[in-house]
Amino acid sequence: MPVFDQKKQIIYLNSSYLPLNFERIAAMPYVLSPSGDKKFFYFSKNGQRIKFYTWEELKEIYQRHDILLKNFQELRTSEKIKETSWNVFETASGKVFSPPAGRVVSLTNLFSGTQTSLFQPHSIKPSVSSLNKTVVEDHLGNKFPTKKAMALYYGITPVVLAKRRSRGWSLEKSLTTPINPQLPEVKDHLGNTFIGKKELYKHYDVVPRIAEKLLAAGFSLEDVLTKKEGVYNTGRVQKDHLGNTLLD
Repeated sequence: MPVFDQKKQIIYLNSSYLPLNFERIAAMPYVLSPSGDKKFFYFSKNGQRIKFYTWEELKEIYQRHDILLKNFQELRTSEKIKETSWNVFETASGKVFSPPAGRVVSLTNLFSGTQTSLFQPHSIKPSVSSLNKTVVEDHLGNKFPTKKAMALYYGITPVVLAKRRSRGWSLEKSLTTPINPQLPEVKDHLGNTFIGKKELYKHYDVVPRIAEKLLAAGFSLEDVLTKKEGVYNTGRVQKDHLGNTLLD
């Protein structure tokens, strides 16, 4: 099971599981799994979404976004930790932690409630303020020091979380719904696939509003995307008083 240090953008992963199979790729940070039986994923970070199919492709994407992959053995803790199975961790003293199998483990949540003894390189006397910190829980029972930490763990901002909750959304829906919902795939006249019409029009450098009007007026997708001579003549597309699109 991957352990993610979100602050340093480091993923610790047991090399014995490599290359990751399809089910385990879904547990990696910033990875979204489409619904149904589709055999591909999306890498989603900071509003950018990249479609990929394999573990090798995901590694290259992580590298481009400065996300480091390290062997689990490189995780430095004050007490030795071993991963006994995909989602079961155990310390030398016998403490066991078993997070949900389908989601990456946040470094701050590993062995929740004993983070200080596990992850501080030196023994530090806790302050009074740290002892009084409020602990919040997600819908799975995972504990977080703040709502902000919980929101960031699920890839959304604290503001988005607060707005969703104020609308009456359940905690699970608020946390697990991506900020940028999955867009339907569209194809150009050559069969190339794009995530949403916006990406398609951007690729061909056409104005979405005008392209939609031309398509509604009966022009072919190829003519609109390739800007065939005469298609974009000013005044060619008009609307009547009922909103129907007409050709001059």
